Amino acid sequence: MTEKIKNSRFTNLYSSKILILTFIFGVSFLLFEVLILPKSRISLVILARHFNEGSYWRFLFVLSLSITAFCLFLSFVYSAFASSVKYRIIYFLIFSVLVFIQYGYYEAFESFPRFQEMEVALYSPNWEIFTSAIFAYFNYIALIPVIIFGVLLLKTQVMFEKGLKPFLVIIFLFVGFFFLTTYFTKNTFYVNSLNNGVRTLVSFPVIWYVGTINDTPKSLHYYVKRTNIEYQSTAQPPNNIVFIVDESVRSDHLSLNGYEIPTTPTLEKLNEQGLIKNWGTAVSGTTCSITSNGLMLTGLNEFPDTDYKIYKLPTIFQYAKAMGYKNYYFDGQTSMLWNGKLNDIADFGKWITAHELGKNVKQKYEVDVEIAKQIKAIVRGSTGNFIWVNKYGVHQSYVDSYPQSKAVKDAYLTKSSDGKDAENVDVKYDEALRYNSESFFSELTNNDNFGKNTIYVYTSDHGRALKENGVIATHCSNTKPEASVPLFLLSTPENLPEVETDFKASHSNIFATLLDLMKFPEGERKYKYAISLLKAKGLDSKKRTYYVGDLQKMDEGR
Repeated sequence: MTEKIKNSRFTNLYSSKILILTFIFGVSFLLFEVLILPKSRISLVILARHFNEGSYWRFLFVLSLSITAFCLFLSFVYSAFASSVKYRIIYFLIFSVLVFIQYGYYEAFESFPRFQEMEVALYSPNWEIFTSAIFAYFNYIALIPVIIFGVLLLKTQVMFEKGLKPFLVIIFLFVGFFFLTTYFTKNTFYVNSLNNGVRTLVSFPVIWYVGTINDTPKSLHYYVKRTNIEYQSTAQPPNNIVFIVDESVRSDHLSLNGYEIPTTPTLEKLNEQGLIKNWGTAVSGTTCSITSNGLMLTGLNEFPDTDYKIYKLPTIFQYAKAMGYKNYYFDGQTSMLWNGKLNDIADFGKWITAHELGKNVKQKYEVDVEIAKQIKAIVRGSTGNFIWVNKYGVHQSYVDSYPQSKAVKDAYLTKSSDGKDAENVDVKYDEALRYNSESFFSELTNNDNFGKNTIYVYTSDHGRALKENGVIATHCSNTKPEASVPLFLLSTPENLPEVETDFKASHSNIFATLLDLMKFPEGERKYKYAISLLKAKGLDSKKRTYYVGDLQKMDEGR
């Protein structure tokens, strides 16, 4: 009798109908993503490579990880189908949120997010930009698996009278499995979108606070103190230096650089007057804002950064303080620390956040004009100021980066020669770029003394892909357009140094350039920085590269 009761409970717990339905949905979901989201199967290429190279044990190991992850997914689905209504809602919300995020990210970058993107999201969020990006990249394809999953949840029979225990077991298995794979592997094995969402969430605390088999916790490096600058100048700086880092500005879409659409008329006029030294297209250090800015902040140019020098090298703010400059940091994007680390705040000098700038404007696209006004006020009456600017720039969706009035549209709307209309992303991008560039530089330079004792260094953190080879990517992918950034000096002719602009420049050349403009003694520079633009000759040009992925190569950095 007892044996019959046990068998009855076992039968109720594991319904063959729900098992079959779980398997059908799981396999269908897997095939759906492989076929509909082709770039998501990049990890399968790695698997095939191991097999073709004869690394059969590695092939079997990676394959077993993918199979285990798929079995975990099936367990999640089965538990959802068998649970009571209350827990089905929880399963449905988890499934929907993770799938929508993964598919939305795929829409933007043609890949599922990984550890690095989680790091960027947590350490550099501008929530207005973040939420607008979610809507801009909403992927309607995600509705298909979400709706089917929801309908099946309504149709299946309740098997678990109390669903808490199975739910906790599922969570424990997921977290435990991806904890181990993060610790022992680089998580390059194939998983579906839901598994990837969980893997990304779990990998962040593991890498940051636990460490991996090959590395100590990242937080240990983050919280160390940066190297001090021993040299201290006793002279008062004779000039002002303004370093402007734009957002998502692509060099070949500036008419200053020959683009057929007049996106930068003001810069072209300044160039005709001999007020610009222009290197045309430079190469960004990376294609992600947080790492690109981090490299410019420290001058790091050796990769991968397995020693975490990006957290240890002195920043340009430290050098500026050592030379007697008064520091300013304008952030037009966010009010949270994302460029550098907590220990750096003391060196920022006066930190003007997006929240403070926003008090003086009505619209987000006016923030950069407000920055220009405040820069003018600083440099007009004094010298010895070092100013770093992170502009609001040109964000997706681009309609947030310029006014939507008819007058502005008539003034700034330009169609390319092949008749593309304003609904196309490249045309919207050009509209936003033109308005942002014109409003900022016209305000910055609308007086005769804008360059008196002041030199401006301008670049962008990264570019973006606008349907080249069918790819649309705003950042953090590996396309050449994302790494193509402008780079020029702006000042009066007498202040501009004699340079060779045929040198093939990169972000890495900016740090030493700023040191030269500060006249920081070369003999006191204890680290090897890339050559300064003030010294580089055309013949010094070398093959230029940019880095993609995690700088420490924990997550397929290359």
